[in-house]
Amino acid sequence: MSHNASNCLKFCIADWPPYTIFLTWSPPYKVAGSTVDVVNIIAEKLGICYNVVRASDNDWGTALPNGSWSGTLGMLNRGEADMSAVVYSVTDKRKQAVDFSEPVYVDELTISYLRPVLESDMAGFVKPYTSLIWGVLLVAIIIACVALSCLQNAHDAIRPSADREAAPASSNLENLKSSTFWVFSILLAQCEYVFFHPFCSSYSKMGTQAIPPTFLSPTANSWKVKARFLAGVWLLMVFVVATVYRSNLMAMLISPKVKLPFDSLEELGHTDITVWAPTGSLFHDAVNEAAPDTPLASIRKQVYLSNFSPNVMFDYFTGKWGMTSMRGTLIYYLDLGFSKYGFCKHYVISKGFFRTTSLSLAFPKNSTLKPKVDEIILRLRESGIIEHLFRSRVSNATECLKPVGVASSSVERPLELGDFYGVFIVYAVGIALASLSFMLEFAIACGKTTMLNENFH
Repeated sequence: MSHNASNCLKFCIADWPPYTIFLTWSPPYKVAGSTVDVVNIIAEKLGICYNVVRASDNDWGTALPNGSWSGTLGMLNRGEADMSAVVYSVTDKRKQAVDFSEPVYVDELTISYLRPVLESDMAGFVKPYTSLIWGVLLVAIIIACVALSCLQNAHDAIRPSADREAAPASSNLENLKSSTFWVFSILLAQCEYVFFHPFCSSYSKMGTQAIPPTFLSPTANSWKVKARFLAGVWLLMVFVVATVYRSNLMAMLISPKVKLPFDSLEELGHTDITVWAPTGSLFHDAVNEAAPDTPLASIRKQVYLSNFSPNVMFDYFTGKWGMTSMRGTLIYYLDLGFSKYGFCKHYVISKGFFRTTSLSLAFPKNSTLKPKVDEIILRLRESGIIEHLFRSRVSNATECLKPVGVASSSVERPLELGDFYGVFIVYAVGIALASLSFMLEFAIACGKTTMLNENFH
């Protein structure tokens, strides 16, 4: 509601989406926003018209050393405007310069930053279990290998002489080797070796020669029962471990967890991320006045202060810096990003900082307009109209306010080659170890052949 009539009131304004949004940046200004909607209702109820004016320095207003104020607060303090068409965060210092209306909104300061994108993870295949679980599994493997080997050694030691002549006993090292191969074959689902262990089949280690009936003697059978019990426990354990591993891995691929760059002021201080804040804002004042040992002081070098401009928004959406403002404003930018890109490009940290603050219209001291405006604001707020006007401008932000995950992340990312690097490395190490084992076996075999030839000659 902008009129050129000389008897219209002057309402000062500054750009603060979604409360006030400049549609034109030169006079006569055209503005929109949820607060402008409220001001239009107030003007209609009071039967007044108003012209929008703007501070020459495009500043909200900062207390100067000589006691005066800059920006729009300075215009109100000097009586150059009758009222603001934008809300301000109410502080004690500002109350000394102007009067404030009943709260139009209640909000808190927070920060928004570029939402992380899912990337390749070389170690992704080991993440279904924690390091503690992998450690416990390694200990269980060692125990199973040693226990089976000991049982096999004990069985060979008590075998009757007739059985030993039919099937000579293996050395302790060979028993440990066969037990280790069997334990790992079960763990890696390599079933072709499962039935070659003497305690878990009806065949000997040679694979085709039947175990003599004397193996079923009462003494020998007790060791066989113990070994089979241990093998059964290992089979059950591996079944559970493998099933849970596959389930967790699939769940992580379907709905992976995304780690946020920061989710609090303290975490922001441990990064090199820059955040933008408007000059003369509540955050600006708080950073300047912060004590040296506070989280605000620790991020002072990471704060970039300037007046709002289209370039600020461009750099914010490209991820050059984060943005600090009231949660309502950042919700508006989430809505704007989702409307523009079709997905959530940014996130807002889960908890704000400072206490909640009132956002109110401002008046010159002792303004006769203030009591009339207060009455209308109370009615609009209690009826839910103010909240409805705000929500109607940020309807697309709902998806972006959900916890960060695939459902609300930027885009669904297909698997890349980098996702398999970790598995490829394990495979390459396995091939290298197998090749080394083959070369050692080959060298040993060649050495034995040479010795036989020498003995023959």
